[in-house]
Amino acid sequence: ITLPDIPATKVPGAEYFINFSFCQKRDTEWAKADYEVATEQFKLSSSEKPIFVPEKGNINLNETADALVVKGERFEAVFSKEEGTLSAYTLNNIPLISKGLELNLFRAPTDNDVMKGSWYRAHLNDFTVKCYDTAVTSNDTEVIITVSQSMGWSIHQPFAKLNVTYSVGCKLNISCTAEFSNKVENLPRFGIRLFMPRSFEAVDYFGYGPHESYIDKHLSSYMGHFSANIADMFEDYVRPQENSSHYGCRYVNVSNGDICVKFTSDNDFSFNASEYTQEELAQKRHNYELERSGSSVICIDSRMAGVG
Repeated sequence: ITLPDIPATKVPGAEYFINFSFCQKRDTEWAKADYEVATEQFKLSSSEKPIFVPEKGNINLNETADALVVKGERFEAVFSKEEGTLSAYTLNNIPLISKGLELNLFRAPTDNDVMKGSWYRAHLNDFTVKCYDTAVTSNDTEVIITVSQSMGWSIHQPFAKLNVTYSVGCKLNISCTAEFSNKVENLPRFGIRLFMPRSFEAVDYFGYGPHESYIDKHLSSYMGHFSANIADMFEDYVRPQENSSHYGCRYVNVSNGDICVKFTSDNDFSFNASEYTQEELAQKRHNYELERSGSSVICIDSRMAGVG
């Protein structure tokens, strides 16, 4: 077998892989000729990730009693002081989120999640966020908002204390440091969740696909560039549960045909795009009972636990 040479001049941000497919040479009792019996993928080279440079322009900050409003030439972002998160964002007067952005630690338990009791006891599914302090600075391209907050339920001791920084501009950058108590030994996930208008239904990504993939369940998938409609990405288990995440992603684009929102990270991440919320999947016992949320629910996870 003669392997193709890697181009001497690499495309910026490009990675190179080679895929092998092993197929039946002739018909057998159990498979026809050309039936694929095995695959393998090898990474040939990597590349530095492309850097997104935000637009420069006038950035205005208006502070009210309960919000910080950041305006640029093409965007407007509203940061809720009470909720400690981004509650609205519009680009060219088009809303990109229909509900406040959330830090996300819960998933609909799978058949194998025998530790799910500890998730519910700690209230990972319905915790309250308390904000203690908010600091604001700005420069030519963004307003930087740093929030000190905790996560917990009612009068219980918080299970997490966090410092979250939102760099708000035409580019939104989120960074976080977190300290967890011993209430939960194993988190199901750690990331953010946002609800986008349902018109944002086209997804393309570079990661493990085309079907669902997790840190312990991706050998049947392969690294590549994939495109899909959100409605077609759902894995329809008879008993609703966590599904359709994609592991090892370099980037994810979500588009309504006119505007494309790109998600990237310094490290590879997992993502999920669905018509259903994790609460809906956790509450219903049969797939025919599921009700769509009316939004495109996007989860970007710094870490997603295995499902095995």
